[in-house]
Amino acid sequence: NQRFPALDFPAEDEVRISPILQVSADDPPTLLIHGTADTTVPVEHSERVFAAFEQARVETEIIIMEGAGHGFRGEQATQATAARVKWFVEHLAN
Repeated sequence: NQRFPALDFPAEDEVRISPILQVSADDPPTLLIHGTADTTVPVEHSERVFAAFEQARVETEIIIMEGAGHGFRGEQATQATAARVKWFVEHLAN
C-alpha cells in the first residue's frame, strides 16, 4: 500500500494487530474523536471500536465532529483540543 505502508502486513497477522479485536475489560479509559468527513478512516471504524469498548465495559466516550476530516483545523481543532484536555483532566490527572 503506497499511501499507508503500515497496512502492508501478512493476512495471518490481521487478528493480532486489529485494534477492535484486542479490546478487553482491562483497557484504560478511552476517548475517540472522529470527523464525519474523514475520507482516510471512515467514522464507522470509531463507532465500531466504541461499541466494542462499551461491550467490554471500558470507560469510553466518542465525539463525532460533523463535517471534520482526518485531522482537525480551525474551530474543529480548538474543540477537539478542549475535549482532549477535559478528558485527560477527568481521567488521567489523578
